Amino acid sequence: MKMKNLQSNHVSRWRKHATILLFTLLSFSPALSAQKKENLAKNYRDWLERDVVYIITRTEHDAFLRLSSNEERDRFIDNFWEIRNPTPEAPTNPFKEEHYKRLAYANNYFGKASGDLGWRTDMGRTYIVLGPPQQKSTYHDSQSLRPMEVWFYQNVNPALPPYFSVLFYRKDNFSEYKLYSPYFDGPQELITTRGQTRQQAWVTIDKDGNRELARLSLSLLPDEPVDTVNATTSMESDVMLAHLRDLANNPLSVEQLNLQRMRNSVSSVMIMRSGTLGVLAVPVRDSSGQSRVDYALHLSKPEDFSLAESSTNHFNFKIGIQIAVFTKDNNRIFVQEREYTRSLSEDQKRRIQNRIFGFEGSLPLPPGSYHLEFTLTDLLKKVSYREKQDVVVPDIPKDALLVTSIVPFVAVKKAEAEGRDVVPFAFGDIKFIPILKREAAYSSGNQLRFFYQIWGPKRILADAPGQKLKLKYTYGRPGGRMEAEFLEDAVDRAQFDPNGSLVNGKELPVGGWAPGNYKLILTLTDPATNQDTYSTMDFRVGSGFVTPDPWGIDDREETAKEVRNGERDYQRGLCYLAAGDNDSASPALHTALDKNPGSQRALTALVDADFLRKAYPEVAKYATSVSVTDRTEERTILQLAQSLDLTGDTKNAISVLEGSLKSRKPSGPIYLTLAGYYTKQGLSDKASQYEKKGRELMLTHESQN
Repeated sequence: MKMKNLQSNHVSRWRKHATILLFTLLSFSPALSAQKKENLAKNYRDWLERDVVYIITRTEHDAFLRLSSNEERDRFIDNFWEIRNPTPEAPTNPFKEEHYKRLAYANNYFGKASGDLGWRTDMGRTYIVLGPPQQKSTYHDSQSLRPMEVWFYQNVNPALPPYFSVLFYRKDNFSEYKLYSPYFDGPQELITTRGQTRQQAWVTIDKDGNRELARLSLSLLPDEPVDTVNATTSMESDVMLAHLRDLANNPLSVEQLNLQRMRNSVSSVMIMRSGTLGVLAVPVRDSSGQSRVDYALHLSKPEDFSLAESSTNHFNFKIGIQIAVFTKDNNRIFVQEREYTRSLSEDQKRRIQNRIFGFEGSLPLPPGSYHLEFTLTDLLKKVSYREKQDVVVPDIPKDALLVTSIVPFVAVKKAEAEGRDVVPFAFGDIKFIPILKREAAYSSGNQLRFFYQIWGPKRILADAPGQKLKLKYTYGRPGGRMEAEFLEDAVDRAQFDPNGSLVNGKELPVGGWAPGNYKLILTLTDPATNQDTYSTMDFRVGSGFVTPDPWGIDDREETAKEVRNGERDYQRGLCYLAAGDNDSASPALHTALDKNPGSQRALTALVDADFLRKAYPEVAKYATSVSVTDRTEERTILQLAQSLDLTGDTKNAISVLEGSLKSRKPSGPIYLTLAGYYTKQGLSDKASQYEKKGRELMLTHESQN
């Protein structure tokens, strides 16, 4: 298993809520709980104590025990699985099927040595929670090392690091594999010779195993700095293990589950109609050269949208918009949510009669591949419409030109100067009113209107000054008998903005064309290089087609606010982190924190990005320029302190940790890290005191799980 070449594909949200103790979770009486379990029928007790023991939250566990009838328990179990169903409209539940597949695997392959049930072993628990590892290494042939297995995972859960390993070991060939803790077990537990120091044990592992295994004995995280001279460890690996042992109750997991529960509770009283919501999502560049995705949501018929008449002869509507942004591997990056209540006069209502409703917005997405899930909810009649779409935001070309998707539109408006980069589908002083590709249907005599952007490197203005780029529009019926028609045009390089972007629009008259499906092909030729680039658009021609004229609203006000408060920069930074591009994430997150110095989310993400790229001096600067509060993530506090220590400022590292203890509940990792720093400072009595306290807190939490 090779890990040193892995790029840090970091999703910063795993860092959130990195507390070992989880004091905020609901507590319950063990005696009362045990009594209620005993009163359950065997099938329900097995479901609670075996089938879902590692994935049910404490709140759900207690709620199930409070149920008084089997009918209620059956409904609870059905709802439990449906909340976790990634495809609620589908007849099957992939989550449930995968979970029971893992449970069966654990029982079949683990627990043989001890005779225990496979699901109860450390390996079984890990397999059930995380699934099969992406890579696995075994170490069984050394007389000086205990039998070991290393499982490597990546991007399995947003509450866990993007890359990490878990190490299992056993004391002999007949005992069960145990999950290894770098801090509590240490390298001594991985060797067969007793009485060796941590450093001696580490040398043995390095010599008789390999350097990679020796490093794992100190840290399970590939990006965590390790001290191989003294064979000491930080607390980050054990923070991760604590998350793993109680993943169902991790605040991130609970937050995501509550979001899914909210969606399902809403959709349970909603009418879901496939195809009612249409989506157009187009990558564009703004005036600063940054990419974004503008989107339009259209309902298919006017009657799909509801208005409520008020006592003042006005007509109200209320909608909710939610766009969940995922990586191409379906790991959630962030969610954009909007809610609007608007009122129309009687005259306005008359003007929108028989027109479809639409909403327009934008997402601050840098280059990359994304999976987007759109939800438009009519909150008056409690109907939700959903649609999914994959989008690729291309990289800015370095030595060529690129043509974006061709977007059909029905009209243009004048864009206000202050809203040019916050209004969807607005460029310069022009605002396009787009239609969806499914709505691109025309009758004879109509105008086929469309626009697109051309992207190029900044130096495109300097290349062949005065020379024009050639455009050729070819349109016809694919496979049809009629010959294709074409139109030639050109654009001047001087029309590009300083960042190398150009917006171009065109109208083509629809003549007496035969009914059918048509394709428009745009060919862009750069005479300076003789390179061609292409873009296409499908459309239909027939009698009686009426191009829709949608009405609606957009999110320009919310976007402008998010630009000012740094939220857009924060979301852009999260996208870079999800792609493993920490170098690009850092400036975006730095801008977000500059705009909103009190944002703990931006601070956490920024520290994560710089810590992962080993920019410890930069992280150390944040420790002296930001305030650690009770809302600062524990992970962030440890990274700030560790960066100070790594840059030779152990005194301030201690100050940061001691200050954090005054504003938050007792933390095992912070006490233990302080113990190490006090040892380094020669304060052995204080180090012993803090180590004792830290171990007590850690062991207390471990015994609860």
